Amino acid sequence: MPHKLRYQRGHLTVRELYEEKKADWGLEIKAGSNGLDRDITTDELCRPGLLFAGFENHFAKTRLQVIGMAEWAFLDSLSPDRREDAITRLFKYDTIPAIILAKRLKPFPLMKELADEKGIPLFISPLKTTQIEHFVSDYLWKKLSWYVNVHADLVNIHGVGVLIGGKSGVGKSETALDLIRRGHALVADDIVKIIQYPPGRLLGMSAATEKNRIFKNMLHVKSIGFINVFEIFGIKAVRRESPIDLYIELVRPEDGYPESSKRISNGDDGPCPFSRVFFDHLENGADRGVEIPAYKIVVEPKKNAATLIEVLVLKHIVKLEGKDPFEEVESVFERESNGR
Repeated sequence: MPHKLRYQRGHLTVRELYEEKKADWGLEIKAGSNGLDRDITTDELCRPGLLFAGFENHFAKTRLQVIGMAEWAFLDSLSPDRREDAITRLFKYDTIPAIILAKRLKPFPLMKELADEKGIPLFISPLKTTQIEHFVSDYLWKKLSWYVNVHADLVNIHGVGVLIGGKSGVGKSETALDLIRRGHALVADDIVKIIQYPPGRLLGMSAATEKNRIFKNMLHVKSIGFINVFEIFGIKAVRRESPIDLYIELVRPEDGYPESSKRISNGDDGPCPFSRVFFDHLENGADRGVEIPAYKIVVEPKKNAATLIEVLVLKHIVKLEGKDPFEEVESVFERESNGR
């Protein structure tokens, strides 16, 4: 995997949100359908209650607006003239990407009229206000996060996400197939999309878009072609996404080990530990580096990479419980060296 990775910011339109989540959130569009191609540029939401009351300072005019029972009841309590002023005050901001009314609240007629006039999509949802806020915020975070696409395979092993990298032809897909055959789950083959979710943690998924989502459950093995993992191995063999906890780089014997890697014995040719950092320098200059444990495994006929990866995962799980075999052995060597 190259050291320099190209990080990009996610992009989302109101239309994409509606088409992908209308079933999950029960979204119904009531007006403003001529504005479905508006861009959503932030993962933050806004409740416009203070705006309805007349306080416009610091109004988040570029955020998706959520109207719950409190805001709706406030509008309903106003006189017709004051209600018209409050609703007009909201719709004068044509930078609003969309508006969602929770709990299947009925939009006021003026809302529908101005939504069509301004081209601001107006939705209703049967979900509670706190539910729709949570679901939308979570969805927007994943869609609009900085991301990077890497040439690798991602497999979930015993709940641990393992990113398998290496040069083309080194055997990444074959190793992933071996792991799937042993009961583990494929997340993505060939191109893995990685984001930070939550901050400080890596989350991986297939880079395939909705248009070519057929490739999300596919594994391409050069010797036999495409394999539909879901159809052959069943639902347990695939996952939509997974945290990334370990990075394993498969290398050929001639590539050897990195000089900077820590080795504790001069004759060991097993997995070599180091680390891998993602999101260390983004295009906007922000430093959000995420470091994960990493290993290099030399691929040779006498070795089974899948078995070594399984053992490394189990070692990682043991380490999470507070025990580190590497440090324990290193401390023994240090004591023996000092005693000489």
